[in-house]
This record gives sequence, C-alpha cells and structure tokens, in this order.
Amino acid sequence: SDALVMFEIVGARAATLMAMACSLDLHPSVFAPPRTARTGFAGVGALLYRYGDGFRVHVDSTLIVHVREWLEQAARLLPRDRQCLPDGATPASQRR
Repeated sequence: SDALVMFEIVGARAATLMAMACSLDLHPSVFAPPRTARTGFAGVGALLYRYGDGFRVHVDSTLIVHVREWLEQAARLLPRDRQCLPDGATPASQRR
C-alpha cells in the first residue's frame, strides 16, 4: 500500500540506532521474530519488527522526509566507521 513506507535498518550499529529511535527493549531474547510492535519511532507512530539481521520500520508515507532526516542525523552521532546507514536511511520502496 502507498499509505506506508518501509525503512530497513541494517548493519553493525542497527540495534544502537533503533534504541535511539524508540524505547522498546529490542534485545533478541525479548523482541524476536515474529513479534511486531506499534510504537513511537523517531517521534512518529510506526510498526516495526526484526527482519534478517536488522529491522523493518513502517511509517505513514507522508512522514518519509522526517524519518529519513531523523535517521541520517542519528547516524551521524554513531562512530563513523560503524554506521548502519545509508541503507538504513533509504526507504526500501525507493531503492534501485
């Protein structure tokens, strides 16, 4: 559906970035597949779940710019050599 856009948060620091974005305990022993959650993420409502080695986050498509910019700014706070972006900041629907 065009109502939601999905971000994939992947990489060595994905869990750290996710912890910055939401207050859920995302440790694999607590938040393992197939568990999903509706929660606040980067200041907006989101649906999130683990996927592969990372996470998928779905937000309203009208919030794509806000969430992408938030992720990019948060990633700059992470150590440069271990960033989980740019993949994490690119909506899956916009990848080529």
